[in-house]
Amino acid sequence: MRMPSGGRLAALLAATALVTCSAATPPPPVQPDLPQPGKNREFVLSIGHDGTTNKRFVLLGCSPPRGTHPKAAAACATLAKVGGDLTALEPDQDAMCTKEFMPVTITANGVWDGRFSWFERTYGNACEMRSMMGPLFDF
Repeated sequence: MRMPSGGRLAALLAATALVTCSAATPPPPVQPDLPQPGKNREFVLSIGHDGTTNKRFVLLGCSPPRGTHPKAAAACATLAKVGGDLTALEPDQDAMCTKEFMPVTITANGVWDGRFSWFERTYGNACEMRSMMGPLFDF
């Protein structure tokens, strides 16, 4: 049996490696319920009343809805309507709020489809905040 020369041996090994790599099984499909790279949709939300240092915090993940937010699916749907931009939310025109002054400060910071977001706003009372934010800060 005749042995291939050095150049032929290298070509033969390269061809064998190419055939071996192309015969490998394809990677499994990406799970649709897992966060996708570049499609992260996660926020930390906080709500504080009347200037106190007592705040409540929740974690909200979307795609799929998850975290410690009690109404994660509804909150994610609200964010999806505005592409994660809380400044684009519109107030509920049917909401009827009193004029009492009991300030509520909310914050939301996180990522929506690779874009970092920081939001902070103070409303005159919880009703005003709910009419603007819907279920997003309902915790």
